Amino acid sequence: MVSVSEFSSTDKDSFVSVAESFLPREVLIPIEADDNEKFDILVYEGNNVREGEIIAKSKNICVHSSVPGSVKEILNFQCASGKIGKCVRIALSGSFEFTGKKQEEKVWSDLDQNSLCYLLKDNGIVNTFDKPASIISQIRKLKRKNNMILGVRLFDDDPSHDIENFLARKYLSQIVEGAGIIARTIKASAIVFAFNKKDKSLFNYNFDFLMENLDSATSIFTVPVDLRKYPCGTKHDIVSSAKKAFKDEILSKFGRNDFFIDSNTALRTYDAVVKGLPSIFQLVHVTGDCLNAAAIMKIRVGTPIKEVITQCGNFKKSLGKIVINGILCGHEVSSDAPISRSVKSIEFLPKSELSVDKSVTCIRCGNCRKICPLHLQPEMLCRMYRDGVTEQDALKTAILCSECGLCNTVCPSRIPLCQYIATLKKKLEGTEK
Repeated sequence: MVSVSEFSSTDKDSFVSVAESFLPREVLIPIEADDNEKFDILVYEGNNVREGEIIAKSKNICVHSSVPGSVKEILNFQCASGKIGKCVRIALSGSFEFTGKKQEEKVWSDLDQNSLCYLLKDNGIVNTFDKPASIISQIRKLKRKNNMILGVRLFDDDPSHDIENFLARKYLSQIVEGAGIIARTIKASAIVFAFNKKDKSLFNYNFDFLMENLDSATSIFTVPVDLRKYPCGTKHDIVSSAKKAFKDEILSKFGRNDFFIDSNTALRTYDAVVKGLPSIFQLVHVTGDCLNAAAIMKIRVGTPIKEVITQCGNFKKSLGKIVINGILCGHEVSSDAPISRSVKSIEFLPKSELSVDKSVTCIRCGNCRKICPLHLQPEMLCRMYRDGVTEQDALKTAILCSECGLCNTVCPSRIPLCQYIATLKKKLEGTEK
């Protein structure tokens, strides 16, 4: 583990409100960028669509138009996920169905599991705890159907962004209720809220409303986590912190096969089920030394990143690269990439902060082994990837990697170890396309 001060954003914990993004003249709605779902596109060029109208759907999730307007084209485009997939370009026109209108709140306590799953699918809920995927696809893949425990992370897994912390401070009651909805959906026996130990708001939080709307056998635990060291937000970290804090029989079986969500997923769930809002917005931490102004912004899905740059007053330094979802765990994109439902942060790095070194051969320094919080051997896993290893014994080792990215930060050869290991896991699991 290392100190988070090495990676923390300079504007961390400084935001108190959300800035509304400008209405884009056009949006480019990603269809196949969030996960490996197979989608049917329901619109054609020339169609008029309403704000929030379903424009594509798969077995587990729906995609909506974030603006009213006219479909201009359906094309392949590189999205914020880094993947190239189908996108629907829509030109803004017409009136709004949700924007500027108060939504009537609905009661969810009487809804059964099937009804809740339908609402989560129909409103396009993506779980962004780890690798983004439709929450319904994850629920359907659960290995254990009974005595499931729901872990809720109320802080950022990557210290270079501040979106989960902000959401937990600003919308705690909605997040708690959203977590309760998911707990009811998976019939969880317990909910574990993992939060920043410096944040006092959850120490004395009143869960009476949540308990009234859940099964009487559902237990609630609040677990303070020390965020001064990285990593601290993986499944392993949350499970370990919970078991240290409570010697409870219910938590004795808490592990990586339970269900985990973050603040963003819980809040989107609340909006979908209680307010009936489809996933057409994302709350995004926009930051970086390049920008004239940083902010937490409410951005419509499909908005090109270059329009966000304009609203922030453009650049005060020469841009080096744009990184989505954190310096440690994220990836580079272009300014043309549209905002998707999985984007939580955008960081604009100046050229002066970038290394010009290129990747070279491993020098066997051992730095990656020393810094790995799980005591793995990243350079060995990297060689497995390059050598085309496919044995299941390799999977047992690779699957333990939390992809925290620390090995990348200490490699003098600039080898993208974390990315190699992530690709190795996909190959061994047979999920890489």
